[in-house]
Amino acid sequence: MSTPRPSPRPVGPPHRFWRVAARTPLRALAAGDGDHPIVMFPGFAMRPEVYTATAAELVARGASVVAFDLFSAPGRWDAEAIEDGSAEILERLGAGPATMVAHSFGGAILLGLAAARPSLVRTAVFSDTLGLSCGLRLAEEALGLRALLRLASPPAVLSFARSVSEHPVTVAGAAWWGYRSHRSAQTDTVATSGIACHVLWAERDTLLPRSEGEAFARRLGASFHVIETSDGGPVDHDAMYRHPRRFVAALEAVGALA
Repeated sequence: MSTPRPSPRPVGPPHRFWRVAARTPLRALAAGDGDHPIVMFPGFAMRPEVYTATAAELVARGASVVAFDLFSAPGRWDAEAIEDGSAEILERLGAGPATMVAHSFGGAILLGLAAARPSLVRTAVFSDTLGLSCGLRLAEEALGLRALLRLASPPAVLSFARSVSEHPVTVAGAAWWGYRSHRSAQTDTVATSGIACHVLWAERDTLLPRSEGEAFARRLGASFHVIETSDGGPVDHDAMYRHPRRFVAALEAVGALA
């Protein structure tokens, strides 16, 4: 007889607002009071509310979760300020070293943070994220609106629309930064830092080719794990928030929740 699975606890407390390097506010959602801190970096123009089901799954397993709203800060996009603000929040919450999980575009922010402040990162998990590709490829990810909206759940579509309508300068700046940024040096720095790294990839990612994820994992010295399609339907680029139980199971499979 199987043991009943615990129901995820409600995600809370309410959203918190902090100051990014005393320049602009960065919004973050904090949930749970477990001993294992897990930090989430959302995909392009996604807000943390999109990942609440995933956060609830993690909280049910005894984790405390912090999810950043990378695109809520008004004004021009400043990746270094976002990284500084993220570190400031984690230090105030006493949430480091932590397991950090980045989805899609958020992987670029996690790479920068891990390269600059490795003491904050216990484990780095990159889910369907571009690591080595730069220039046009990352811009295509950020600006591939039709593909993103086709994959997104209704809450994700609303989140995207809200980010664009409320902070168009920030979102446009993030896309332009994606076009210009190069992350090879940061990847090499993280690879030699001693941080345990894992790359998760949806079996049927129709937005990003698996070959890029495999190349990123090799250079990073990371494990590479495929989140497979099952009877519950195909697993695509949106697996981190659309299939929370399957995604958390993948984190467990690679030892990221140990």
